[in-house]
Amino acid sequence: MKKTITLIGINFYPEDTAIGLYSTQMLTFLAEKGYKINVITGFPYYPQWKVLDSYKNKPIFYKEIINNITIYRYKQYVPKNPTFLKRIIHLIDFSFGAFINSFKIKHTDLVIAVVPFTSTVLLGWLLKKRLKAKLWTHIQDFEFDAALQTGVSNNKNRWLTKGLHKIESYLLNRSNLVSTISLSMLNKLKTKTKSNTYYFPNWVSQDHFNSISNKSHPYFKSNKFKILYSGNIGDKQNWLFFIDFLNKMANINNIEVCIVGQGAKKAWLSTKLKNFDFVSFYDPIPLGQLNDLLCSADLHILFQKDDVLDTVMPSKILGMMASGKPSLITGNSQSEVSKIINRSKGGIYLQNNLAEVVNSFILLVSNNKNRWLTKGLHKIESYLLNRSNLVSTISLSMLNKLKTKTKSNTYYFPNWVSQDHFNSISNKSHPYFKSNKFKILYSGNIGDKQNWLFFIDFLNKMANINNIEVCIVGQGAKKAWLSTKLKNFDFVSFYDPIPLGQLNDLLCSADLHILFQKDDVLDTVMPSKILGMMASGKPSLITGNSQSEVSKIINRSKGGIYLQNNLAEVVNSFILLQSNNNYCKLLGKNARDYILKNYNPNIILPNFELTLKNLLKKPILLS
Repeated sequence: MKKTITLIGINFYPEDTAIGLYSTQMLTFLAEKGYKINVITGFPYYPQWKVLDSYKNKPIFYKEIINNITIYRYKQYVPKNPTFLKRIIHLIDFSFGAFINSFKIKHTDLVIAVVPFTSTVLLGWLLKKRLKAKLWTHIQDFEFDAALQTGVSNNKNRWLTKGLHKIESYLLNRSNLVSTISLSMLNKLKTKTKSNTYYFPNWVSQDHFNSISNKSHPYFKSNKFKILYSGNIGDKQNWLFFIDFLNKMANINNIEVCIVGQGAKKAWLSTKLKNFDFVSFYDPIPLGQLNDLLCSADLHILFQKDDVLDTVMPSKILGMMASGKPSLITGNSQSEVSKIINRSKGGIYLQNNLAEVVNSFILLVSNNKNRWLTKGLHKIESYLLNRSNLVSTISLSMLNKLKTKTKSNTYYFPNWVSQDHFNSISNKSHPYFKSNKFKILYSGNIGDKQNWLFFIDFLNKMANINNIEVCIVGQGAKKAWLSTKLKNFDFVSFYDPIPLGQLNDLLCSADLHILFQKDDVLDTVMPSKILGMMASGKPSLITGNSQSEVSKIINRSKGGIYLQNNLAEVVNSFILLQSNNNYCKLLGKNARDYILKNYNPNIILPNFELTLKNLLKKPILLS
């Protein structure tokens, strides 16, 4: 029987940033695993510091069930201008409401208290005692240390510091387990408690961050060099340094600065920067737009105060790095963020007294955008791959390249061809081919990896041959351009992609498959279309780099002709194939035999399962 888990924390769904996002994703994962989940939380208010409109008219105590998670909310006081005193009232009010809600929990096996607020640990301990449960405290932010470091409390008296730390340690020692989100914070945590500790970092979902699939975000309106700060506009950032930085940038014409967020310092900062016409302020955006925003930037910036060291680990740094764009960050050189940036080599981390170096770096990046982007992407890629227990890829050339990118274990896991889908004996003639002419087929993505200029030159040479038809089946970024270029070729037809059930008929109806690749496409991709082309039992005429994986497969199988992008050689090879039916049949048979032997799912998938089982047998090491 699955256990019951109760989380206490002020931030939760529908907040889709910072602590609220991570708590929601964590509990959604557990709920999907079958655990019974309760949440004691507040009304959603962050980062706007304003209760969401959809919750304004709800009762003070409000219960709802979302995705099998039972949520007990209290409408806490939310100040419009969160000064220190108002934050204290905010904390006390939430804690009072959460205490009342805790009595609505009649059974739980585990209580998870999320800090901030530290008061959630007290509430969790009381619930633990009452229901004989266990207590896990998860620290996203060392609340007391952060308040003292950043001056939020405006009171650094020795007795206050000592008193707060004693209360904190007392509460942490009531926990069965205490976790936190960075290694520096973990080391600090071990000085505060005798309880067991655990490294539990925040995470980045590849579904949310993808620098290939992003669209340009409307917050960036020009072709200038785009500098982005996205996150809370609060006391932990060094806004005075940021203003000095912008003063140095004022005479540079080719930059724009975009500040996206809310926080206690936003009104003050926007007033200070009102005369900077290259700076724009925007409200926070939904999580669904975040990938587009982060990937639209050319540079991310984060200027932290020097005294913010091991009390916080800004979650925004994960998204900044996952965007594939470099970051320029300042702060204490001993901080966790400094270690991550320097370890990953995905940006530059400086101390706050290096304004001239920062300015020089901005100029360097704005004039060498592609170089920095490439370096940043590769460093971040390697950093993320090294976090995997196993990394696989689909071709031997890609596997060799992969081994230069990661220290993780690697595995050759090719795509495959099912004999059920490709059978040149059982196929019917596909309606896309309408004549008895020699049928040439390209089927696949019509994008940037193919050498369409060479393809056009090839077709110009074919224009005087009467007994051919060319069929192009697919979609892609270059389709409209290509169809315009070929509109006067009456032997060329374009069609949309077809369902998988028709693919065998289409591929087997062709007399020749063609694929003209660019020379610089070498070991970064392995076109899956090549498997279907060869499995059809028809020959292929392919061009590209002679060192590519496709070249090796075609030459090894003797299932087609692979050439470099030499037009005369390609034309001569085509004429040979068109005029020699027996030669075409031999190449086609070779191709099919090779594919069914080397890309057979009955071999590949059992090997995959065996590798999976071996991986699962290995113990998971916890820091």
